[in-house]
Amino acid sequence: MIYEFSRTEFEFIKAFCGIPETDDLDALTDPDVMNDPDAVISSLKERGCLTEDPEGGYFLPEELTFFMMVIGQAVSSASVVRADKRMNIFFKGDSIVVVLRENVKYQIMWIPFMHLLVGAVSSFMAPFLNEESGDVPGLGSGTADELRGRILERGFAEESSVRFFASHEALGDKAVRVFSDGKKQLMLEVSGDRTNCSAPDKSDMVNALTRVLAGMHASAIREVLE
Repeated sequence: MIYEFSRTEFEFIKAFCGIPETDDLDALTDPDVMNDPDAVISSLKERGCLTEDPEGGYFLPEELTFFMMVIGQAVSSASVVRADKRMNIFFKGDSIVVVLRENVKYQIMWIPFMHLLVGAVSSFMAPFLNEESGDVPGLGSGTADELRGRILERGFAEESSVRFFASHEALGDKAVRVFSDGKKQLMLEVSGDRTNCSAPDKSDMVNALTRVLAGMHASAIREVLE
């Protein structure tokens, strides 16, 4: 099932579940949520997303409670940003939960299989401009910020980015950035001290992201088994 929320509803659910503000969940706390929660509670109750018990307390549907548990206790996660859209991916055990945000609308869903996550990420990153993969000569070596500066000097603009997290702490040495000049795309990969810039086609770009996401998923599963 896919749960859809407004920004205020989503922030209320996060607060209700005790999930703190974290960089990988696009912190957008709205103070009005706590000042006047009655309208939010009423809306959530009408849609079956919040139920009142006989003692006057509230509880979420079991499935939504599980989704929020994965988000709050995620072993690893990723944040994919493109224009005014964001996809947050959370891994705990063999579970994958995705939060999609476009403008101020949120969707929360469970992804049962890794290949479905790959398809979702591919659709989110589209369009792909390069028909063939190729190298990018002339950029030279340097830090990620230095290479980014040289790419921007060539007339490219940053189109999307992917950040990776472990237990909500940013992995500063691992990221992917995609740049475009409207006709061609460049991808800057950062992993530790290594940086690589290429002009990938759709397959190579998706494969680069899949390698990292699949590794994070495998690590989350191993943590449960150990």
